[in-house]
Amino acid sequence: MTRRSDGPVGRTHSVELASRRREPTARTQHQSVGQLVQQHLREAARSRPLGDKLEQNETGGSVKRVVGGGRLGFSGWEFVLPARHATTLAPMSTDTILVTGGTGKIGSAFVSLLAADASAPVVRVATRDPSAPGARLMRALNPATVVPTTFDVDKPDSLKAAFEGVTRLFVIAPFVPDMAAWHGKVAEAARSAGVSFAVKVSVTGARAPGGDPAPGRIPLSHWQGEQALLSAGLSATMIRPTIFMQHFLTVPALYVPRADRFFLPTGPAKVAWLDCRDIAAAAAALITAAPAERAPFEGKAFELTGPQALTAAEVSEILSWVARRTISHVDGVEAFSAHAQELGVPDIFKGIYGEAAGGWFGAVDTTLFTKLLGRTTTPFARFALDAAAQFGSAAGD
Repeated sequence: MTRRSDGPVGRTHSVELASRRREPTARTQHQSVGQLVQQHLREAARSRPLGDKLEQNETGGSVKRVVGGGRLGFSGWEFVLPARHATTLAPMSTDTILVTGGTGKIGSAFVSLLAADASAPVVRVATRDPSAPGARLMRALNPATVVPTTFDVDKPDSLKAAFEGVTRLFVIAPFVPDMAAWHGKVAEAARSAGVSFAVKVSVTGARAPGGDPAPGRIPLSHWQGEQALLSAGLSATMIRPTIFMQHFLTVPALYVPRADRFFLPTGPAKVAWLDCRDIAAAAAALITAAPAERAPFEGKAFELTGPQALTAAEVSEILSWVARRTISHVDGVEAFSAHAQELGVPDIFKGIYGEAAGGWFGAVDTTLFTKLLGRTTTPFARFALDAAAQFGSAAGD
């Protein structure tokens, strides 16, 4: 028996297939389980889409769609399919989805999800160089549907070619000096191409100028990016994530692989760290949803955080459990900057961590994610386990 999501959109990306044994018949004695599954999948795909009503197919088996999941039953066996597979027997998708920043942490997780989607949407991965290793790796996820494409907002012909035939858009902006201008060019290209829906990765606290407190450069730039999409007349949803757990993998000034301490100037404040793979999952659920399913989310911005807010001391405990040795926390801005200088890397994140010390990233909000996927976001302990090699976990207890 598998667990199924019951969220309104009900999108998950599980690939499991569970079976429950009934009494065997002559039919199952002469055919393998694999043969039976393949046969009934083919028959279901040929005969009718999964509906809300139990129906008999030509061989006496049955196909039924349930909310958030699906079920294939026939003589001798009953197979329960998780939510993602409840809709994969539909005709192939006619969508072409463009993702900017498709080779980064969020983008690659997004591409990976859609590359495995059985409805087979075409996924264009925007990149300056389609022959670069990162772009080639994305294509390797599914050469039939993943297409790296040249993308340069300063070259109109490149933009036009990248957007040709695109129906949906996932916007991950680079850190460029003029993010507002970058978003404006992307929004205009999307409008001209007739894009029907877009999802933008923004940032928590994105807001207009003149607020109290006034937004910093990054929150303001992302708010301007949100406005660029809406002003172009695009139907769009904005995801405003908090600080990523992946900072522990990508910010040397915070943590060096397999080190015995990390440098985080947040004091006793709590941070609702977010796994950036959850941003990709939320975006994939929105972009692949039917128009009626995503309608409640259109034209709105949603905060997105991890499921719990943790102090640095609590993070230290979790990392120590995973590594099976003590990984201690070093506090203070001076220590953080000195560590960055020692490594010869910039300390650009000290401002963000300083805001975290003031409690800016302590609120927990998983409303969007739970509604879309029927589960909570990833806890820090799960992230740490997935990245155990980074923290130097020992084999065994």
